Amino acid sequence: IIQAAKPYYASSLLVPGHDLGDYLAYTSDQSDWASTNEYGVWTYFIEQELLFSSSSNLKKRFIDLAPFSKFYMSLDRESPGQMGVYMGYKILDSYMQNNDVSLAKLLTLDPQIIYENSKFKPNK
Repeated sequence: IIQAAKPYYASSLLVPGHDLGDYLAYTSDQSDWASTNEYGVWTYFIEQELLFSSSSNLKKRFIDLAPFSKFYMSLDRESPGQMGVYMGYKILDSYMQNNDVSLAKLLTLDPQIIYENSKFKPNK
């Protein structure tokens, strides 16, 4: 999830002036949903041990461009696609705010190191 978000995060630094929703091609409603449900999505990812999962279906469920993310719950059709990228981006952003590192270095760091040093706290 963190690794998949790196190109989006790099784009946001190289082409400033847009928000995360723009990079993910979210509508304003999808951006609002992602922000409003950030804590619940984060909790789901942690409980399901998806943050560092190498499961082959993770990409289809939460990384790929899709009409919605696949939590296998009733809220699926309400959610925007790419929620894994959204959460990964948030972790990367938190890491960069709390660590003095270049973008080039960030892109080479192991996702586990990034997560452990990000101090990420999802919005409730």
